[in-house]
Amino acid sequence: MDEKVGINIPKSLYSRIARLADELDVKDVNVFIVDLLREAVSKYEEELSSSIVLSEDEVEKIRERLRSLGYLD
Repeated sequence: MDEKVGINIPKSLYSRIARLADELDVKDVNVFIVDLLREAVSKYEEELSSSIVLSEDEVEKIRERLRSLGYLD
């Protein structure tokens, strides 16, 4: 099990999350918050990993390769 650390969030946000957890019949608000954070972090990690940035040199090498294969004129 991971070591735990505390974080501070605005009381109004905690209240909103607690209300949502109650509506969803979630028994432990802290577990619910951890699940929400895991989902959010996974989403951002996925978005970042799919945003590959190529240098001009890399783009040119790809173009040259596509030309050599006959895909570009």
